[in-house]
Amino acid sequence: FRFFPRSILILFFLQMLGTLASPFLLPSLYFAGHPLLLTTEGEFVVKNLVLIAAGMVIWGYETNLIKKNRR
Repeated sequence: FRFFPRSILILFFLQMLGTLASPFLLPSLYFAGHPLLLTTEGEFVVKNLVLIAAGMVIWGYETNLIKKNRR
């Protein structure tokens, strides 16, 4: 099912950029003293890093499909 994957991924990355900006704006909400001790909100930010990696894999797959179709 291919419903505008490039547009959806661009919107996804914009939303993730906003999510990842918040630990820099209010670090006390995400870290419990030490940078490696995360609060519950901090764990969600780490989860979003995994989602970003998955989005990058999908983006690479989509760009390869586009390149193959142009040949």
